[in-house]
Amino acid sequence: MKKIVCDRCGETIESIGLRYEVSIDVRAVYEDKTISLMELVQDHRQELLDLIHSMEQQEKTSTEIEETIYKSLQLDLCTRCQKSYVRNPIAPSISSADGLNPELEEFLRSLQPKRKPDDL
Repeated sequence: MKKIVCDRCGETIESIGLRYEVSIDVRAVYEDKTISLMELVQDHRQELLDLIHSMEQQEKTSTEIEETIYKSLQLDLCTRCQKSYVRNPIAPSISSADGLNPELEEFLRSLQPKRKPDDL
């Protein structure tokens, strides 16, 4: 039998017999824009070269750049963590003490708004 571990608390789920699957898809949303005929026939090579150059200048890996557009996570939760998740899917603070999967913890931290000095 395959051993399944809760991605939140690390508890082995096979002994419980019931698990929950959570799928999270985070996508960049762009406002609808009507594209004119002029824009369709326009040569966009320079725009693309500028975009590539801009991306090369950033200190981000290709994975980090990709994750600014789309990120998908598949999680297994035990019954206790499912109840907690349903009550508050976006916890106000996340700490390593919560026992989260490190990849999940890093991803959730990236979703939290950056605090400005005025907010402190």
